[in-house]
Amino acid sequence: MPAPTRRRSPACAHADQHADTRIPAAGAPLPVRGVCQRGAVTTTPPEPIDPPPVDPSSEVVDLYDGHGQVVGRAARHEVRARNLRHGATGILVRNSRGEIYVHRRTDTKDVYPGLYDLAAGGVISAGEDPAPAAEREAREELGVHGVPLRPLGIGAYADDRTDYVAFVYEVVYDGPITWQPQEVDWGAWLTPAQVLTWLDDPDRPFVPDSPALLRAHVEQLARDGG
Repeated sequence: MPAPTRRRSPACAHADQHADTRIPAAGAPLPVRGVCQRGAVTTTPPEPIDPPPVDPSSEVVDLYDGHGQVVGRAARHEVRARNLRHGATGILVRNSRGEIYVHRRTDTKDVYPGLYDLAAGGVISAGEDPAPAAEREAREELGVHGVPLRPLGIGAYADDRTDYVAFVYEVVYDGPITWQPQEVDWGAWLTPAQVLTWLDDPDRPFVPDSPALLRAHVEQLARDGG
């Protein structure tokens, strides 16, 4: 399905700044914008979840320091207003053919509205572990459920709109995709090579964070033939 032309967001200009994918030493500050560690541990399929809260801005989330440690809590609206460092998940959704699900965010999203994204995910609630948070987000946004997560790494991303510790995962899913209408208004399966072409197309503006965290992985998938 051809994508409509959209004006490139100024936020996208920050996409390639400050990238660092080196593995940090133990206890060292997390590098900005890079998947830092990899593992092969998988999680159990998610349990049924409750609908998202009526007012997401009132949600309380954990705050993180530069070493990825929880140091406090704040309401989500305060996190956005003051650009406080918090925790968030990113989930690359693939199918057994090797394609990647790309979606476009609705124009009502509180950060990066109307831009394309190559990962599901979102803010981790206060006291919530990253893996269950990732399972919840994948199910809420795209209806992805009943499949194990594969951790891709822990990194960090920061710009003038958001600042977070990133817990990044991958799933292989062949079931139906169901959009959360307040978050997703379009989506399609693309090959890794097509995703890379789209990322370089100014007429298809992407959020800056998920490409910064996942582009190297997508490039490897493309070299491996999907």
